[in-house]
Amino acid sequence: MRKTREIFNNLWPLLPWRALKSRKKSLDETRKPLPTKDLEALLTPVKGADSVEHKRVEWNPVEDTQRVRNAFIHLRDLFYHWNQKSKTAPGQPPRLMWESGNVTGHRPYFFIQPWNEMGYLFEMTQRGWVISRAEKIINLDRFMRQLTAWDHVVLYESNELDGTLRVKADQWGEDLVSMPLYEDAMIRLFRELFPLESLAKRRIDT
Repeated sequence: MRKTREIFNNLWPLLPWRALKSRKKSLDETRKPLPTKDLEALLTPVKGADSVEHKRVEWNPVEDTQRVRNAFIHLRDLFYHWNQKSKTAPGQPPRLMWESGNVTGHRPYFFIQPWNEMGYLFEMTQRGWVISRAEKIINLDRFMRQLTAWDHVVLYESNELDGTLRVKADQWGEDLVSMPLYEDAMIRLFRELFPLESLAKRRIDT
């Protein structure tokens, strides 16, 4: 009963005015909660001849390379701004070393690396991107990647939900997650991987 009342309290601001009793009644009467059975009826979808059954949405890998590029660039920009905000003081370097550009075939990439540690190289693919542990060989202007990718990401789309993307990443299992959720989770993950305090200590020790 307590849980039901909590649900109702959350729904109360969303109820249309016509669902309230006559305004002529006292304020106390208008604020009386609906009976439990009425509330359950409100929360339970009514199935009828005109109702549309919920269909299982079919997701397929994205075919439009430009759409993949847009999603990748957005992720790159999120990481860039997060890194810029990590400066401990004006004029100080950001949390991670940063590089971005295009590789062969005009595929965008970005590279983030803690000081004196192996970094992470994000490279766009036809349907998503690959993340590899890597080091930048400055003299050769190239990256030395580990043989096994750290993560492999594929973007999915649905004809039923135009404009919506889902992400499937090896690091996150078999489930498809929304693009905003993936982006937020990645930023949170890298905050945990590279806490600002530990990086500042390494600079002092070196």
